[in-house]
Amino acid sequence: MQRSYLKAADLIGYGVRTTDEGEAGLRDLVIDTALWTVPYVLVDAEAWAPGHDVLVALRSLAAVDEAKRAMDVELTLEEVRNSPTLATDAPVARDYEENWYRHEGWEEQWSVEASTVDATEPAEPVSPPVEEPLPGEVNAQGPGLVRFEELRLWQGETSDGEAVKAVDLLVDDSDWSVAYVEVELESGEAAEACLVERTLMGALDREAERLYLDAAASELRAAPLRSHPGAGEEREVRILEGMTP
Repeated sequence: MQRSYLKAADLIGYGVRTTDEGEAGLRDLVIDTALWTVPYVLVDAEAWAPGHDVLVALRSLAAVDEAKRAMDVELTLEEVRNSPTLATDAPVARDYEENWYRHEGWEEQWSVEASTVDATEPAEPVSPPVEEPLPGEVNAQGPGLVRFEELRLWQGETSDGEAVKAVDLLVDDSDWSVAYVEVELESGEAAEACLVERTLMGALDREAERLYLDAAASELRAAPLRSHPGAGEEREVRILEGMTP
């Protein structure tokens, strides 16, 4: 039986349910493009912090209820409200992870990469994104972390220079790794979709807002048609797998 993955685009708008029966809307996913994982989600904080989201680490996730479009987190509503804030639509960056995990006793999300960081050195000061920043607010740029909604506005490019567009991510909710990136490329009068395994994702250029694939357009078009492994999908799609080590 083929495995089913969560689609990032479908997760936007999920309810985030707390242990004391509070609920807030999931506004966006934060993608670590160095590891192609989803370490954080951004939760709508409009009710108590207009123009801001709060950053919730997925290590606090208890369960995903696809039928009710909701996530359960092992946090109270007050703990969610006290999580670090981020100006709505502001970029995020791995460089500020130390600032985040110090907030309310957070631990680092990435144990492997964290071992290379000297945590005894003071973190660089965070430039306030607004005139009167909220407590714990962060706003920074960098190549490692990117919002999903930001990523799918970027221009993609195959190894032979053909333009593609990233439209969705397929996420494994057992470890919140990205299994595939769904891209579209022009094929005659219509765009043709292809799922590209994350091992074929190349460099990202944040300044140019560009994502590079380690695969040629001809490889995408020649990839075999299979049943789409996204949850709730009933269509066929081309799936390009990376080379097995």
